[in-house]
Amino acid sequence: MFNSNASLGSRVMAGVSLASNFIPGGAAVTTTLKITGKAAKAVSTTVDTVKVAAKVHKNSDNYVGHQGVYEIKVDGNLQKYGKADMTKTSSTGNPTRLQTQLNKLQKQNPGSSVTGKVIYENKSISTANIKKVETKYVQSYYTSNQKFPPGNQNHPGIKR
Repeated sequence: MFNSNASLGSRVMAGVSLASNFIPGGAAVTTTLKITGKAAKAVSTTVDTVKVAAKVHKNSDNYVGHQGVYEIKVDGNLQKYGKADMTKTSSTGNPTRLQTQLNKLQKQNPGSSVTGKVIYENKSISTANIKKVETKYVQSYYTSNQKFPPGNQNHPGIKR
């Protein structure tokens, strides 16, 4: 498997490099090994552990980043609330997710005024918490109107 003529340090690093190819999500690998005895002469670096820092997907509830909640109105009437990654913006300056929804609704409602804006923004919030913020907006609308916004039908977590 490994070149037996290679130094122990080279073989260890090759093994760690090979293992890193099988870590989901293109994880970054920092190698650390603690080597004693005869092997210590072969490897000049002393390391304690092998640490794996996997990237957290932005859809994961554990992701923390710059996120926001937006609202969309059609002819002045609330259509929906949504959440968006605030680091990805379109040429209009809107978050990409908001702009995609605006474009879709404009095609579905030709001749109507379709507008959207970010109504809440946080530079360091988890996806789980931004979902809670979005739910509070939907809950407030539901409580006032006894119905969901058309684009948020059966939104989870709403108290009826």
